[in-house]
Amino acid sequence: MLLQVVSETEKSLQDFNNSWDQFAIMLPRVLIALAIFIIFILFSKLVRKIFLKLLKKRLNNPAVATISAGFLSIVFVFIGLFFALDVLGLDKTVSSLLAGAGILGLALGLALQDTLTSAVAGIVMTTRKAYKVGDYVESGGYEGTILEINLRNTTILQNSGTQVKIPNRNVFSQFPVSFAE
Repeated sequence: MLLQVVSETEKSLQDFNNSWDQFAIMLPRVLIALAIFIIFILFSKLVRKIFLKLLKKRLNNPAVATISAGFLSIVFVFIGLFFALDVLGLDKTVSSLLAGAGILGLALGLALQDTLTSAVAGIVMTTRKAYKVGDYVESGGYEGTILEINLRNTTILQNSGTQVKIPNRNVFSQFPVSFAE
């Protein structure tokens, strides 16, 4: 019985030593992966700041600039995550994450189709500059002065004083008639 306890204790100590050795071997890789990930996070913040400043100068819609800069920042963080996982030797995890991201993107795209369509239409409308705030337009049976154009909808003040919010996908697909010069 005592011999069995001693044998089990030796086996446990051997397992602990093996685990400690594996940890010591992996520690440099973990530190390098962590450093890569932190560098990419810091780099993504820098890229976001620069990209946001450039877009705010070029676009007249700060919401589009903020969303675009944020998206680019997230892309850099994910690239850093994939590099860090690759350094750790977790290639299959990277493949699984990419596959999962693709499936998640497809599901979100289908679920948010109308919202995304309006957002893309809002981005196109603000960058194309076919009309702007203050223009007098007619679209989809509504006529009036544009009060606001944001990512989701366009607000028109009708002659009767009523404010109408038209989803950008409707405004974009119905080609508003602008009476502005």
